[in-house]
Amino acid sequence: MLLFFFSMLLISGISYAQTYENLLTNPGFEDGIGSPWWSNSQAHCFSDNNSFHSGSKSLRITLEKPAGDCVWVGQGIKVTAGESYSIGTWIKTEDVTAPGAQIFIEWSGPSGWLGGEWNAEKLIGTQDWQYTGLGGVKIPEEATSASVFLGLLKGSTGTAWFDDAIAKKYAKDLMRAFVLHPNYGGKILPGALSPEIRVEITLNPEEHGWTLNELELRVELRNEVGGSVAQKDVKPISSKSFCVDLDISSDTEPGDYDLSIALYEAMDAKLLAESTYRIEKLSQDDLARLTSYIDRYNRFILDGKPFFPLGLYVVQYLSDTSQLNEIADRDSPFDTLMNYNINNGTDAEITDYLNQLQARNLKLIFSLKDYIGHGQEDIDTITHKMNTFKNHPAIISWYMNDECGLEYLPELEALYQKARELDENHPVWSVHWNTDWLIKEAHTTDIVGVDPYPIDNSPITLVSQMADAAEEARKPLWLVPQIFDWRDYPDDPRASTGRPPTREEMRAMSYLAINHGAKGLIYYSYFDIRNDADYETRWKEIK
Repeated sequence: MLLFFFSMLLISGISYAQTYENLLTNPGFEDGIGSPWWSNSQAHCFSDNNSFHSGSKSLRITLEKPAGDCVWVGQGIKVTAGESYSIGTWIKTEDVTAPGAQIFIEWSGPSGWLGGEWNAEKLIGTQDWQYTGLGGVKIPEEATSASVFLGLLKGSTGTAWFDDAIAKKYAKDLMRAFVLHPNYGGKILPGALSPEIRVEITLNPEEHGWTLNELELRVELRNEVGGSVAQKDVKPISSKSFCVDLDISSDTEPGDYDLSIALYEAMDAKLLAESTYRIEKLSQDDLARLTSYIDRYNRFILDGKPFFPLGLYVVQYLSDTSQLNEIADRDSPFDTLMNYNINNGTDAEITDYLNQLQARNLKLIFSLKDYIGHGQEDIDTITHKMNTFKNHPAIISWYMNDECGLEYLPELEALYQKARELDENHPVWSVHWNTDWLIKEAHTTDIVGVDPYPIDNSPITLVSQMADAAEEARKPLWLVPQIFDWRDYPDDPRASTGRPPTREEMRAMSYLAINHGAKGLIYYSYFDIRNDADYETRWKEIK
């Protein structure tokens, strides 16, 4: 029986415990590169006992000239449709040219090949051993088999070594708890409707050797000295997934509280799992301090009024006001920018740029998405950025996660906690194309985003499909509709059928997003269309 304890002082929390059984056989190539590994080009794949990450051997792939296809070594693994897996390996490179060395996974079904995931980091140049991989890869429901591949991608030359590969299945925790209300920063607003607290709980007893009738649940709000303010005991008999409501007395004083969701063995009251969340009951004075927040209906409230951001992704030099003038033109409906270039300047230059935005009634989603992967250095940088700029009226949100996989989850949790400590006035926004990652990382953001780009490779209803999938995150949605032409990205396979979305298609994507719950639209991307030859025509259509 598993005794598991998890405590987190963040509003909403989802954690996934991992099993550590490696699904790959001979992952370190100590037994050579024969079965169950196989290769599509044995002339370029070798067992190497001169360079290795651990043990005494590794896989080496060498290409003196570009091959007509990826050169790889692969192995099939047992998978279950609908479940999530992670893959990874250590890679060393010598004079590798782009696109580089990579690990990837593909799957098939009764009708043949179905696709895969190829978004692990690609290593180029000359680098010592480095770990790279993918987390949270969800196997499609129609898939019956999968294979992991290590390779030099099409067009690459050089030498790459691979060692200590891993493929493993994610196992869900015994208990998953998600706080639905209060839905922003754990803040109970004055006049909040009953129930003031609502928790969604999902149990997975079978994976941990339990049955539902052996479990009991307690949801309790405690004051700062540990005294019980409100409590509800639940016997989960008929449903594995359910909501628990907790009403708070109207005479409960404003202040900080802890919300505990604890799962016990019914027979002897042994604690099996617990999640703890910080809850703050606000007074009217507390609410008046907030220049922005998210209300019970997932609307973004700015200066006391609902605000629906209609924005653009841009890449602007901070001194370039020409683009600001075009976007702020009276014929333009856009009011918000997400500038990838915001940090390419001194503090004084960033402040001046923010002033230029404010003068044109434009708002900014401040990008912090590049500050991940460097530990304390990232914490220090984000601390400086937030403390320096958080009081500027042009800022409405922090952009902290741009497609980060589950391998970054511990860092995302730490960065989000730091953001909430530093600035209670501005929500954090995160965007994903992988809705499985989005759901599993939902506790590291206040607002979620998805970026469906269907034109012209998928049905336009991809927009509503991804918006509906994002509902499981139980967060407000600022969706990223497509205005760019896939041909602006010639290395992407979708470029071959790319074209600009028509005015009607852009309008349809916008309405699909809104009808399926979006509370903001940030279009991708102004910087792509501005570089296109037909910019003037396209910009008029987009406005």
